[in-house]
Amino acid sequence: MNAYELNELTPKYLVESGHNRCHPETCTCWNFRVFEKTSNGSKGENVLNSDSSKEVKQFLHENDPQYKNND
Repeated sequence: MNAYELNELTPKYLVESGHNRCHPETCTCWNFRVFEKTSNGSKGENVLNSDSSKEVKQFLHENDPQYKNND
């Protein structure tokens, strides 16, 4: 699952991803970054960095009552 798909599931947070072509064994970058969404819809405080979409989905499930879990 990519950041675009995750953003469709949560109104409370913005999910960004990058470095999708990095190799996990050599990359020290975070693949997913989750930010609180401000009242005007822009990026607020960074609340999670993870290289696992499963971990991001778990965070969203636990922290956003409006999260639309599609599992």
